[in-house]
Amino acid sequence: MINKLLFTAIFLPLVSMPIIVLAANFLKKKTALLTSIISIISAIILVKIHIANKLVLPIAAKINWLPSLGIDISFVVDDISLFFGYVISVMGALISLYSYFYFKNKD
Repeated sequence: MINKLLFTAIFLPLVSMPIIVLAANFLKKKTALLTSIISIISAIILVKIHIANKLVLPIAAKINWLPSLGIDISFVVDDISLFFGYVISVMGALISLYSYFYFKNKD
């Protein structure tokens, strides 16, 4: 469960970027709201991971990527990486919200 949540928190912004770029033509200025929602979801998932693990760190997550070659995708989350995950997610959401309200009344 922690592995899935960790990979979701990491890859959600990366996977959603092509969708956001394609939806930008339709959403126009509301694209900033979509990006802020994705950043907030990522931050919430990080909080969930932190609480679910009972504040005991580090957390190691591994997925077999190419098992025939013995190549895995691995992440280790400790206190400092979790802190920076929070900072980056929350600041990304705040910047997106600021840009939405900044460009709301512009032509």
